[in-house]
Amino acid sequence: MNKTWTIGLALMSTSVIAEFEQAYAPIVVSDITIFIPIELKPEQPSQFWQTSIDGGYNLAWSPADQAQYYEIVYQYKSASGQLLTDTIKVNATNYILKPKGSLSGAIQVRSCHKYGCSGFKYSQTQVPTRLELNAFTGKLVSPQVAQIAWNASGATYVSVTEKENGRVLFTTNGLSPRSGTKNINIYPGQHKSVTLTAVGFGGQRVSRTVNIAGNFVDLTRQKGTKHTQYLQPFYEKNYSIVERSVLYTDSSVYFATQDFKLYRFDKSTLNNYQTEPTWVLNTDGLIANKPVIQNDNLYYTASFTPRKTINGVKHEKEYSGQVCSVDIAAYVQSPKAVCNQFEANVVAGPVLVHSAQPSLRNAFHIFSNSPATSAQNGLYVFSRDGKVSILDPLDINNQIDSRTINTQGLGQGILATPEVYLADNANEQNQFVIKGEQKIMGVSVPSTSDTPSSFSKAASSLMRSVSFSVSDDNQSMTGQEGAPLPVIWEKEL
Repeated sequence: MNKTWTIGLALMSTSVIAEFEQAYAPIVVSDITIFIPIELKPEQPSQFWQTSIDGGYNLAWSPADQAQYYEIVYQYKSASGQLLTDTIKVNATNYILKPKGSLSGAIQVRSCHKYGCSGFKYSQTQVPTRLELNAFTGKLVSPQVAQIAWNASGATYVSVTEKENGRVLFTTNGLSPRSGTKNINIYPGQHKSVTLTAVGFGGQRVSRTVNIAGNFVDLTRQKGTKHTQYLQPFYEKNYSIVERSVLYTDSSVYFATQDFKLYRFDKSTLNNYQTEPTWVLNTDGLIANKPVIQNDNLYYTASFTPRKTINGVKHEKEYSGQVCSVDIAAYVQSPKAVCNQFEANVVAGPVLVHSAQPSLRNAFHIFSNSPATSAQNGLYVFSRDGKVSILDPLDINNQIDSRTINTQGLGQGILATPEVYLADNANEQNQFVIKGEQKIMGVSVPSTSDTPSSFSKAASSLMRSVSFSVSDDNQSMTGQEGAPLPVIWEKEL
């Protein structure tokens, strides 16, 4: 039978008993658990700054782990010349102090919880300056260590938050508010976003984020088994093929590899492929899903580590995804990719929506509500964070419209390529089917009434030019750019 014993120690001060609770730590000896009293205090604030204001002082300090509140303590001389002490309990990390008399000595702060308080931190004086984050950089200093560096002004402390796939790993508070460096551990193949936040006297914040990637590691693969009854044209090549990227056509096969390449192999006979690739395209990042083809154009998405320079061109923004178009006509031997860069990560493959279009042979059909013909045509790019960009397939840098999808319940966001279903009759709805880690759902495909095409605008203009009455309802139904796509149905997995 387990026994529990609690050993209490007499406390010397009744005021301490009234103010704080006693903390205990368990010690297990055989089948007996003994709780002994321990001293448990929160950490001390690592930064404490003051600036002079009219009639007092503006105080700010860095948060301390496990602190439930803070105490500001200072001494002052009363009107009669008596030296007194004032203690102020504060639940925030900044305070405007109006001393009760002439200040004597330094202002102090300490962090407290129900078991006790830390030691005191003395304030340092800072000249009031506008809060600015002047510089923030990151670089790899070894295969598994990255170093960030910063320079700020007007801050009271700096915090650093490390994230992976949107999940917070660590937050470090109380770093130098002026300049400093910090090492970040990162293993090969890992991607982290590191956000530095500088906090001012009034609690105002300025943040900046850098993205850091560990060294690329080609996955260790064991050679598969050769089967004579199956066509295995690339068995001897030992490519690190991204399985979900393989795309077959009647005459060719396309696939991406882990080392950021896109291959095309043409058939030499009905059942055999050429021994060497027709061409190999170096990509900016990893193609994780199958490309799509329309006529002589192939479209793919790629995700990569954000950087300031792409193809030798310096960009003001840091990009982490892209969609690209490649001319795959038979006469093109060395294709070049034309790409549109995205700030958000793009993993899912692009989706082409191409429905039958109305013609001027039946002008009334232009304004019909047939579901399939009303779907907004275009190249749809689904960012991991739920943003949907609708691009012109003939010019992917021309954005027709944009929408958003609520990614709650999709785990790490939109990773798998959505399936598009265009309705056959008026009783059905055009929809994208999106599958995540925790649920599958159908969302509405934007219609041309939400995003009027240049064709429908031209047709409307033509009808008006011949004095044909055209309702403006179509214009009033225009969807707002960035509006969420309606969820038609959803089911938990």
